[in-house]
Amino acid sequence: MLPWPKGRIKAPDVMSPAAGEFSAEQNGLEADIRRFIELSEKEPERLGLHPMFGPQPLKKWQRMHGMHFDHHLRQFGV
Repeated sequence: MLPWPKGRIKAPDVMSPAAGEFSAEQNGLEADIRRFIELSEKEPERLGLHPMFGPQPLKKWQRMHGMHFDHHLRQFGV
């Protein structure tokens, strides 16, 4: 996968989180991550539909999510 061009492509609105209390958003994200890990380990070839890249196997989603989280952790100096 190629690096995402910094500041050159705006993500679709569907990819923006809903506004809400930070702790509620954090808890929801943690629950979603746990569900994703469990499912992707059980069914790595299962396809998930990405709005920009089309159908992708969950093992590829693991890589995309890892890169995405790494990007934001670096972005905020974590």
